[in-house]
Amino acid sequence: LIEFIATNYVAHAFTIRFNPGYGPIYSIMLSVAALVFPYFGLMVACRNLECLILLFFKKDPLNRALKAGALCAVARTQNWRPEMGEKVWKL
Repeated sequence: LIEFIATNYVAHAFTIRFNPGYGPIYSIMLSVAALVFPYFGLMVACRNLECLILLFFKKDPLNRALKAGALCAVARTQNWRPEMGEKVWKL
């Protein structure tokens, strides 16, 4: 019985949902924090719910992507050239 409870406790600590972009070391640190502080997982879940609720009130697509953690950067190398017939827009 003690082995089951300990295994369940550790499995819970390592299945906490993290935001995109967290590296493996940061994820392990947060999982260990959830192992040491049992209510840490509840705090992470509340923050995720807060972001989800705020998504419904954001009308701007950029802010919605920011709150969802879905932003990315696209960069070109110095050797990049547009293909024949491709239009390139400048911002």
